Amino acid sequence: IADKILVNAYLVVYTMILNAPLELAVPVAAIVLRDAVITLARMVGKDRPEETLPVSPSAKLKTAFALIVTAFPLIAVPAGWHTSDIALTIWIGAVWLTAALSLATGLAYLKPPARKA
Repeated sequence: IADKILVNAYLVVYTMILNAPLELAVPVAAIVLRDAVITLARMVGKDRPEETLPVSPSAKLKTAFALIVTAFPLIAVPAGWHTSDIALTIWIGAVWLTAALSLATGLAYLKPPARKA
């Protein structure tokens, strides 16, 4: 849960710093909503605590990518890229990709498990 709080808090703050442009607010909202829904589903989705939904490998990769995307602005400022429109556009594109990965891995959690024959 700590990684979700870290990523989501930074993304929300970045969105606020940039005055909430729609092209950033939409994917950030999707990421935050997905994380809230899936975290709740993983916590209360099963009858017993030992039956919680396991974290999928694709969700772990999504988290690693999200952490890198979140760290980019922290690297961009000392590197002098923070004034570059191209860097900002690439970063917003990476946030959209993070949102797509988040939603895709979230849907995988919400699909009913395959029945065993």
